[in-house]
Amino acid sequence: MEKTITISGKDFLVSLHKATVIHADKFTRTSGGASNLPVNSTLYTDVVFRIDESNEDWPLYIKNIDLVIYNDQRVQVIVVNDAIVGFVDEKTARYYYTTQQFSKVFKLGIPYPFYILAGILGAVILYFAYPNQIQWSFIPLILAFLAYQIQKSILGLQARKAIDSFLEGDK
Repeated sequence: MEKTITISGKDFLVSLHKATVIHADKFTRTSGGASNLPVNSTLYTDVVFRIDESNEDWPLYIKNIDLVIYNDQRVQVIVVNDAIVGFVDEKTARYYYTTQQFSKVFKLGIPYPFYILAGILGAVILYFAYPNQIQWSFIPLILAFLAYQIQKSILGLQARKAIDSFLEGDK
């Protein structure tokens, strides 16, 4: 099953591929803890799908998403332009996304470094315009970060909505 969806003015080919989970391993990595710093724990899931049509193995490394996935699970892998973005559990008919970074996966919107450069440029301009008010120089950096987060959220919602309508059969 294939269909073209449009996200933010760009067309993407979405397809479903029947598969079996041949490997699913969840583990955590911790960081911090030195010098009385708090310990940070990050969840990782290592998954390998075996595609029924071609008998190929498609590995996937998922970070910070707790998924209901196990060995020998029958699924349909959701692929958008050669990127695995989720799967449908055939037993429960529920679907799960394997990423939260749709704007990065689909290369949508303005990249993060451009926002940082704009923030730094704004900070430098404010610093030279008001040299005695250095504390205001951080505002452009904060605004640039917020603008990026808003863009990322909007593009993520658009991508989820388009994929959801594909999966639910709306045309």
